Parts: sequence; structure tokens; C-alpha cells
Amino acid sequence: MTKNSFKLKALSFFVAVGSVLTGQAYAGSNDLYVGPQYSSGINLLLNGNATSFDGGSMNPSTLNGLGLKSLWCIDLADDTVVDSHYLKTAVTFNGGITATVNGVGSNFTVNNAGQIAYVVNSFTPLIGTRAKGLDGNAVNEQKAIQALIWSKEYNSGSYVITADPTAAYYKDFSILQNLAANKSMALNTAYWISPDNGSGTVFQALVAPGITALPEPEEWAMMLLGLPLIGWAVRRKRA
Repeated sequence: MTKNSFKLKALSFFVAVGSVLTGQAYAGSNDLYVGPQYSSGINLLLNGNATSFDGGSMNPSTLNGLGLKSLWCIDLADDTVVDSHYLKTAVTFNGGITATVNGVGSNFTVNNAGQIAYVVNSFTPLIGTRAKGLDGNAVNEQKAIQALIWSKEYNSGSYVITADPTAAYYKDFSILQNLAANKSMALNTAYWISPDNGSGTVFQALVAPGITALPEPEEWAMMLLGLPLIGWAVRRKRA
């Protein structure tokens, strides 16, 4: 959804994925599994006015059979409905500042994309750890990260977003905001995704901090076969 068509109302963030209830991970060439976990009620100030959106890390998620460490919203929309398939996203980068996520129905330009890449890469591992002075409340920390991503994306023009100072997550937001000041990473250190709901409509631009490969069945077989050989080698050395 482009900013021109963005409707100013509380986000109803529904992630509806085929086989979500079974927890199935997809392994096809154009498959996206979006995890059902996310945070509701992220209190924000939109152009100075109090509002509330849903979002945050959506876990567990997989992209083309590979495990995503987390998956975050960039765009704001009324609803996000994503099935298991998407048309593979092409991303163009502009000077390390903007990332244009090329979708089916429209393209979405991510402002301050390098800063967003820094946020998702650096702060996702901190969730629940009490590191950097964070309170250890995973929900608050997820809300703080999501609010920071949105504040990086919407920081000028028609839509300016920041965290609500009265929100429970605001202390964590302030800590992360200070840590992220003037920091950025290469845009290709994050994964930029534009899901498709099967009808040719792009609902949301998403970003993930990285991918962890899941072993293929033959790799599992090789590892299992290798364990006895390792044990034999160790016993032989001791003998």
C-alpha cells in the first residue's frame, strides 16, 4: 500500500496464512510462511495525535524454506492478509538510503532503509535479554523495535510517527532510539519482502534481519551417518 492510499485509522493486523494452524513450514521456490505472533496495541503519535497500531515481530516465519530470525512491518495498512505464496520480490537500492520494494500492485519506497536495516539486525537479538538497559519484557521490546522502524520510515512529510511517551514500552524505545542514532547498515544485510495475497494486491512491505538455512533431508542424513564415524575415530584415538 502506498502512502497516498494509506488510511488513517487503527491498524487491524491480521496474518492469515494457509496451514498456520498446522505450523507447516513451506519449502517451495516462492513460499512465504508468516508466523502468527505479533504485538497488538502499539501506542503511537501520528502527526502529534495519539493512535494505536498492531505489528511487531511475526514469528516463527520462513522464506523459501529458510528460517527468518524475525519479520517486521515497514508499511502501515488497514489489514495484512498473506497466504503461503508470494511473487518473488525485487529490491532496488538507492545510495544506501532508500530501498524500493517492487511488488505486484505497487512499489513501496522505504525511507532511511539503512537505518531500518541497522535496527532489525542489531536489536532483534536483544529481545528478552535485559541487555543495554532494556527491561527484559519481550512484548515491550518488540513494540519498541516496531515503533522505531515506523518512526524511521515515517519521519517527514504527510505522516510523522513517533512513540507515545505514555506507553509502557517507551523507556525501551528511548534506549533503542539513542543506540540507533546516526547508525546504519548496508541495505543488503536485511531481507526486504513484498508479499502477495494471490490476487495481485500488495498489502505490506516486510523486513527480516537475516536468514538461517534449514538443513535439507540429505544433509540430515549425512550428519547422522557422520556421527558414528566421529565416535569410531574418537575411540580409535583413545585406544
